[in-house]
Amino acid sequence: YRELAEVNPAAYLPNLAGALNTLAIQLSEMGRREEALAPAEEAATTYRELAEVNPAAYLPNLAGALNNLAIQLSEMGRRQEALQRYEEIIAAWSGPPQAAAELAYHRAVFLLKHGESTSGIDALCGLLAEPGPFHGKTVLRIHQHLREAVGSNPAVRETVTQLCPDHGPASEPPPWLDVTDAALQLTADWINTGTWAESHDFVTTHPALLDAASLTALREWALLGGPADFHIELLEQLLSGVPVDTVYRPLVLSETLTGWIRASAGDEGWAASAAYLAEHADDLLAPEADVVLTTMGEGPEGASRVVAVHRAILATAGSDGIDTAYRLLEGRRALHTRIQKALEAADRAALGWLALIEDGVYDAPWAAAVHWLTAQALEDTPASAGPDDSSDSSGPRTPVAVVRAAAQAADLTPTGAMSAAAQEKAPDADDRNRAVAELAALMAARPTRAAALGELLQAVLATDVQVPEE
Repeated sequence: YRELAEVNPAAYLPNLAGALNTLAIQLSEMGRREEALAPAEEAATTYRELAEVNPAAYLPNLAGALNNLAIQLSEMGRRQEALQRYEEIIAAWSGPPQAAAELAYHRAVFLLKHGESTSGIDALCGLLAEPGPFHGKTVLRIHQHLREAVGSNPAVRETVTQLCPDHGPASEPPPWLDVTDAALQLTADWINTGTWAESHDFVTTHPALLDAASLTALREWALLGGPADFHIELLEQLLSGVPVDTVYRPLVLSETLTGWIRASAGDEGWAASAAYLAEHADDLLAPEADVVLTTMGEGPEGASRVVAVHRAILATAGSDGIDTAYRLLEGRRALHTRIQKALEAADRAALGWLALIEDGVYDAPWAAAVHWLTAQALEDTPASAGPDDSSDSSGPRTPVAVVRAAAQAADLTPTGAMSAAAQEKAPDADDRNRAVAELAALMAARPTRAAALGELLQAVLATDVQVPEE
């Protein structure tokens, strides 16, 4: 490797450093410590050069080689030289401050484990007190080393308490000092459950989780980032007396809703979706399911459209039954029949949900916008959002603007003409005639809403329609 590194150091210098470190370890294990020093020194020096250029890749190797060199010097009675090697490299370090702090951590651990526990504790607590560039993982490791030091020598507990007050009273040990391995393992197992349903079951079958020790253990895991912070929130609710089922209800429901939406995207499509809904009807047809779905829809446009369709399916299944709701997804004729029924009953809620299906399933934005606006016209206080997207940053748009925009609901071609996709979505004469007849009948049946319905009728009549080819 030395010969190769002389020709191509970028490719082979790391291999040379690794071979030197391995050679030093093997010589030391054979009792040939003096011979081991030279390759150990060279390995540490080489890794330092590599780590300064690429700390992310080589800092762990430098720490390992430096630790190996320090141990060999210490075992030869030259502990002061071992510490000096750490100090020299840290002082000469020109790379990121985070890396220098990491090397300082390894120096402190060396002190702790090789006969100078008080100095090691002092160094580790000093690192915790500094607002230095430590990663949470290093803080967690420092805590663990200090717990192990107290576990193996209870006499140093007072020293740790004095040197690591952790922002609390100097006479009290920091909370993390008393975290047990059992509590860390228990909380890790809870965090790592695969689903929220499994997480719920874990809580109910592990009562030991519901205590303050678990909360402190979770705060240790929170140093690593990830899901621990959210589990702290869950445990705080549970410890405050909120029932387990109440805490987990929205989480499990969100998981069930996600499974339902995914079912409709599979090969079996709506058939699989219907089967899933039937299997989980007690949960999905509960009122809070729509609340959770609404939150899930606060995302990208494509996702929100899918969620809107599923909200409409749930609402229709709740009022008409699951089988009837899914028949509306199998053919537009069935949907038209159900829309007529809603119009005759002036059922604005049903009409709004049916408009979402018309837009999301059958990709008919103009008809959906007309039916959504019809539902709004039947209400003294119109709904604020729907398939027509009737609000923008400047405020609500008029029915004419909404209907016209829905009639052109697709991108234009580079020449400015309506694209083929837009032409397919644009209303034809039959669509407009149907909408006119629906609105006229509704105006006659609901004279108190004639003004709002009449405004919408004018918007429909003003819409440019596509004339079907012969």
